Amino acid sequence: MPKWYKALRAPALLAAALATAGPAFAAPSEILSGLSNERCDAASKTVSNGIVFEYAISAFEFSLDLPMEVRTSPARMQVFAGQIAATSGVNPSTLDEEGKKRQDFYLKLLNFVAGRETQDNFSIRIGTGAPAAPRDRVIAFLAQPEKSNWLTIACDKMPKTPATGGGGSEPVSGLLTYLGKTRIAKDLEGASEEDVADSSFATIAGKRDDEANTESYSIDAFLLFEGFGSERSKYRPYVGFQRAGANDPTKDVNDLTFGVDNSRYWETGDTHGFLPEIQYLDASLSWETDDQFDSSVTRAEVIYRPYWGGKFPTGAGINGCAGPNTYCVYNVAAVADFAEVSDAGEKTALADVEQYGRLGYNLEGSVHWAPDKFGDLSLGFTYKLRDTFTDDDDGDAQYLTARLGYSPPKAGNYSFGLDYVRGEDLTSLEKQEYWALSFGFRR
Repeated sequence: MPKWYKALRAPALLAAALATAGPAFAAPSEILSGLSNERCDAASKTVSNGIVFEYAISAFEFSLDLPMEVRTSPARMQVFAGQIAATSGVNPSTLDEEGKKRQDFYLKLLNFVAGRETQDNFSIRIGTGAPAAPRDRVIAFLAQPEKSNWLTIACDKMPKTPATGGGGSEPVSGLLTYLGKTRIAKDLEGASEEDVADSSFATIAGKRDDEANTESYSIDAFLLFEGFGSERSKYRPYVGFQRAGANDPTKDVNDLTFGVDNSRYWETGDTHGFLPEIQYLDASLSWETDDQFDSSVTRAEVIYRPYWGGKFPTGAGINGCAGPNTYCVYNVAAVADFAEVSDAGEKTALADVEQYGRLGYNLEGSVHWAPDKFGDLSLGFTYKLRDTFTDDDDGDAQYLTARLGYSPPKAGNYSFGLDYVRGEDLTSLEKQEYWALSFGFRR
């Protein structure tokens, strides 16, 4: 049996709160009531569905008591949408206070997604591709508002002055505002996810190697900064750091990476499930060294991720997959990369490697048990394969992680877990196998 470690201590990190503009003690009479036209985008003359979702949830949160880990998870919001939809047609006198509040919210949403809500500053337009059943529209909007392209909130009256996006009276440092948009995850793929709830957790862990009978630590974190570009094609700089101590210091994993990522997506328009509804493509160029700057590796990587909707949606979650209060998540990706090793430094696995080109794939899967007010208990795995297509097999790698994790109630961006890692580090190619107790954070 592995030896347990003392509890890991890490600084408490608080995620930025969602902006609210709604009433403090009473739910608004309609979904858009009180929403300021300062939130209108000057170019498109619309308010994004994501902003409307945040506003609606925030405005009704006092009456709904909706935990943060629910409102930031598409899968759990889909469960919540099904719960409030179940109140439809029920005699209010038979419902408890919470049931009445949920029914009231659901009826307002039905009016909203049908385009019947009227406001002085906005008009609601329902386009092609909208689910036929009003109930399905509510569930689609709550689970994935940014992907509900059939719904447009047009601004009939634009603000007299350009929106600043802050909404507050106190001056805010431009640097702090910029850093506040930084995404944090375990890897670049996780940091590139649109929704924080879909991101992987950056981790700090105490680990044990049973074969070597040693204890050490590991760190896995990527910071993806705000960049430039359009909504469909963004360029963003990033910094990544992976550190895993080993019994032999020459076998340590020590990767410090600086790079730029271009993330783009497009829709196929196929809602029948044959083709992915949305396709994501991430292309990155990076320079990898170590925390002593002794090594030098230049890498280029392309990752293709398809998104399927329907009954078995990719990434969004499959509700009830393992019983009540459960949901399952899976993701697939195709990968191609190329690396040029200028100086291996202390990375012994790269000592005889000059360059390599590889093809491969990533598979992820997890099952979650998330009763109301309990938190989220999950069991998941990630498997990544890279197969060299150049002259030799020096770059071949397989990497497997399995994790039993728990996120407390109202703390969906934090996680505590028991991890198992086996395989080769995908870039330094050092072999690893260990158990670890970890603390995770994402934003």
